[in-house]
Amino acid sequence: MRIAFRDLRLDELIVVHGGKESWPMSDNIRAVSASHLLTEIKPLPV
Repeated sequence: MRIAFRDLRLDELIVVHGGKESWPMSDNIRAVSASHLLTEIKPLPV
């Protein structure tokens, strides 16, 4: 993930998973529970 983060020049990387909890994985990379997706992720600007 760190290589993809760097190569794609991302500001943030979010991994969505089927568990119950969300947690930071490293700087600007975090795991987010699918059940929390709508409350923890900001919509993209239009």
